[in-house]
Amino acid sequence: GASPLGRHVGFGSNPGTPTPIEVVGLVRDAKYTGIRETPRPQIFFPYLQARMEGLTAYVQPEGDPEPVIASVRREIQALDPNLALVDVTTLEQVVERSVVNERRIATLSSALSLMATLLSIVGLYGVMAYVVTRRTREIGSRMALGAVGRQIAIGVLREAGLLVGLGLAAGGLTAWWLGRYIQEQLYEITPADPLTVVLAAVTL
Repeated sequence: GASPLGRHVGFGSNPGTPTPIEVVGLVRDAKYTGIRETPRPQIFFPYLQARMEGLTAYVQPEGDPEPVIASVRREIQALDPNLALVDVTTLEQVVERSVVNERRIATLSSALSLMATLLSIVGLYGVMAYVVTRRTREIGSRMALGAVGRQIAIGVLREAGLLVGLGLAAGGLTAWWLGRYIQEQLYEITPADPLTVVLAAVTL
């Protein structure tokens, strides 16, 4: 709630710990280990003050990063052949690795959803075929009295539409209710994604 500039900090938890380090800047909150984590308190030091043995460097290339990575390797080796350059990667690859389990779950869920949709289509077709078969005599009587095939088909499709509408309404409410429990597992998407719901409805 106040500016940290000019304040002093130090290493240690003892109340008498010296605080010789002056805060000279403030940066935005950032996620450090994963795209879903809550930003944590962080403090940054110049390398020579940080008392660390390792160093992470970020390079922003223009275009393909591979030639830049090769060039950085050559420069490091030219500075000191004994320096170890490890874990060279792009930020895109880091993000990909951080969500690999979620992608597997999403792929499995998509496959199960596709199977469920196909079963729904087959089940709906089976129910309507059974209904039409049972009404064969009634349909024949209507056509004998002057009804045309188009009118009969519209009547059957109206019944199918009613079944689909009731199912989508019940499924939509259930999905919205259950979506609250997976909210934390989603990234840049809502549990009741309108595009997904509309696509399923159109497919049915």
